[in-house]
Amino acid sequence: MGASNPIQTRALRSAKPMNEVVKEAMLQALEEVCRLANEGHTIISADVAFGRPRIQLAASPLLAHLVETGKAAYYTYAIREGKRTRQGQLHNRSCTVVWAEEDAA
Repeated sequence: MGASNPIQTRALRSAKPMNEVVKEAMLQALEEVCRLANEGHTIISADVAFGRPRIQLAASPLLAHLVETGKAAYYTYAIREGKRTRQGQLHNRSCTVVWAEEDAA
């Protein structure tokens, strides 16, 4: 019989059980969704993967204003199907909060 495989599958280990990590992240996302809605944002989606909440917002003039005042930033620019697009992210939030914008023309 040959040598054993040095790469073996291991169970994901965490200081907390993964179910607890995900439950805490979902509560964190829910709290952030409520804060964002109260601030006047439109929430498109919220998801939790590996305990890191991510919230997607609809583009709005409020988000553009937050970029202008330094409370958010555009982090990627692209041209897709002939249209300019950019994605933004809010700063200092308990979750990753992003949105996408596209030129109308």
